[in-house]
Amino acid sequence: SNYGGETYYTTGLSNGGKELVNDGTLVLNPTGSGETGGNVNVEPGSIHNNGVIDVETETASRVTQLQEGLTNGPSGRLELNGGIFQGNNGAPLANEGVVTVAPGTVFQLQEGATFLNEPGGTFSPEIASATSFGSVQLTGPCCNGPGTFKAGGTLAPVLVGGFTPATGQEFDVFKLEGGKFEGTFPSVANGFGGDYAHESSEPAFVGVVYGGFPSTGP
Repeated sequence: SNYGGETYYTTGLSNGGKELVNDGTLVLNPTGSGETGGNVNVEPGSIHNNGVIDVETETASRVTQLQEGLTNGPSGRLELNGGIFQGNNGAPLANEGVVTVAPGTVFQLQEGATFLNEPGGTFSPEIASATSFGSVQLTGPCCNGPGTFKAGGTLAPVLVGGFTPATGQEFDVFKLEGGKFEGTFPSVANGFGGDYAHESSEPAFVGVVYGGFPSTGP
């Protein structure tokens, strides 16, 4: 496409307003860097995932944009392995299976998009160092309302690459930049606790703390 004299490249996956049921492996791969390659847009038509959705890119700024609903079923795995995975345009996302967010990857909710971690769902940010971990960015940049993360089920941070944090070390996994975080996780696994005491701080966030730290409210 061409806009304002600039050329933009995207790959579109359109279901024609129907539901796509994935029982195998669906790979979404925003490619290239700079003026080559481009983002991936998942356009009208929802997705029900019973298998694996692998979102992978080597370019941190590349976006996989979801404009319609996604349900990750009990057997489903949504694996975010690079770039920015963006819920947009009021897209409802629900997780009944497992969602993993690799270090350096951003799960972004904006423009009224909502993510609900269901009671049976597991949300797993991977942590490789004090500054490299999977994160959720909740924003409200324009017109359709803020992005919202609704906590439920299990939060299970996973240490990768041989990294072991110090006891009491905190990671600001959920960044509140104009968006909303609702509720608390009934279960926080793998030696971590949830910290909900900074939702009104500057900067505002919900964090995870390593080393048996109890989950705390505001």
